[in-house]
Amino acid sequence: MAIANITNNILTDSGVATSSLLTTSAAASTYLALTGGTLTGALSGTSATFSSTLGIGGVADSVKSGTYTPTLTNYYNISASSFDAYTSTKYIRIGNIVTVSGSVIITPTTASSYVILELSLPIASTNTDQGTLTGSTETNEVVFGGVLYTSSVCTLQFNNVTNNSRYVYYTFTYKIT
Repeated sequence: MAIANITNNILTDSGVATSSLLTTSAAASTYLALTGGTLTGALSGTSATFSSTLGIGGVADSVKSGTYTPTLTNYYNISASSFDAYTSTKYIRIGNIVTVSGSVIITPTTASSYVILELSLPIASTNTDQGTLTGSTETNEVVFGGVLYTSSVCTLQFNNVTNNSRYVYYTFTYKIT
């Protein structure tokens, strides 16, 4: 599909000048309204690709998503922590906000005591303000606590009843600085 050169200034029924619209060579329908600046990329079939300089506020990579394997640090009362072969930790970044979700298998050392596990973040942040990382976990015996430290980790904390292995499911959101 070829992009037509736009050389006229005819108004459409929506009141937008056709010189500020990107259309196909057939000019049968409007695909993208241009409001200034430069659009770099290509249209192919039903998808569009854009240059890496596109983003929120012109910041490259300000919109992205993917999976990653966090580094686990058994901080307190954990004899083992691991991921299973079927679950991946997912993240999405929009601007300076990142949301993460996943699960981890934790085996506490002793029963009736706090368990603290640290997870590395997919995108580093130096923000140490309380409340810039919030979230929750779920298992059969959990109280969540999340704090973002300068070492770029999330802390999962809960009070366990037994020392049996269990899945801990988590989701948290933090601000990048």
